[in-house]
Amino acid sequence: MPTDSILLVESNHRDEVVVLHLLRKNNFQGKVTVARSGEEALEYLFGQRSMQRDRATRHPQLIVLELELDKKVDGIEVLRRIHADPRTCHIPVVIFTASQNQEHLVKSYGLGCSAFVRKPQDTGELIEAARNIVLFWQENEVPPSRDGGQPAGTAEMS
Repeated sequence: MPTDSILLVESNHRDEVVVLHLLRKNNFQGKVTVARSGEEALEYLFGQRSMQRDRATRHPQLIVLELELDKKVDGIEVLRRIHADPRTCHIPVVIFTASQNQEHLVKSYGLGCSAFVRKPQDTGELIEAARNIVLFWQENEVPPSRDGGQPAGTAEMS
């Protein structure tokens, strides 16, 4: 998989487990960091936590983002901040959301998301949708980090 570092922003435990399981099952060997809220995601990307990471793992190469997060910072705001910052605007963002709001689709593409996938309610269909995302990104090439860091090679799941 060309992507060696992924930030998964997911507040639903079941969906988090499905994505992490499929990454492992498809031999993803890179680093996966999980943020369970919009605030956690922004802290990881831009806050104190970003300062604590070593230079080699400064930013992920792919972000998988749920839009329906906490009320303080939703996924649309996270996406807006990612693409407004020159350090992170190049990172591909896949929206993987339970939202049925058509405005979310339009806003997400307007803010630069790379793909928008609605989560099915059925667990089997959810697994298949997540599997398709994993398989696509295994073949997709992403640009190198603009912050000088190289992708990490160790697995970390928080």
